[in-house]
Amino acid sequence: MQVQLETWYILRDVVRDGDCLRARFVPDYFSAEVAAPVVVLEVEAPSDSADAEAKLNRFRDEYLIDLDVLEESVELWAEHDDVPAVLRGRSISYRRTAYLDSDLRCLVEELNRHIESNQSEIAKLLARHREVESFVVELMHRAQTKRSMTTRPTSAIDAQMQILERILGKLRDA
Repeated sequence: MQVQLETWYILRDVVRDGDCLRARFVPDYFSAEVAAPVVVLEVEAPSDSADAEAKLNRFRDEYLIDLDVLEESVELWAEHDDVPAVLRGRSISYRRTAYLDSDLRCLVEELNRHIESNQSEIAKLLARHREVESFVVELMHRAQTKRSMTTRPTSAIDAQMQILERILGKLRDA
């Protein structure tokens, strides 16, 4: 049975419970409009438990994009797979559940990391913007000094000053 996935999923955890291997996949983004966004896959008596765990664990770093559940096997497709990862067991089942508190905490931590990264990038861009603005102001001062020291016509310097003033205005408006 083809499982309808709304988005890409990432493996949250794999738990061995007796003879059952249980994997929880969460969406790659917070999904408030779906009542049960988490996919729980259970493999009863996996044919090769260590191999099954290894195949599941690769989805910690790769997105699960398709899932085909049969009675005794499951095909898991990653983003760039030509061939799916196949798990076999006495029985295979899947169900949908709501987020756990730990899922929400992980989402908050991930969002906080993104915010910190974005704030750091914004700070770098603002610093670069200030450097460019200071450079234009310095060029304007040089042009004014040049104009005050020359005895020749200053039309070229005046044109340069007008351009620099327009550039500075655009920088300050940005």
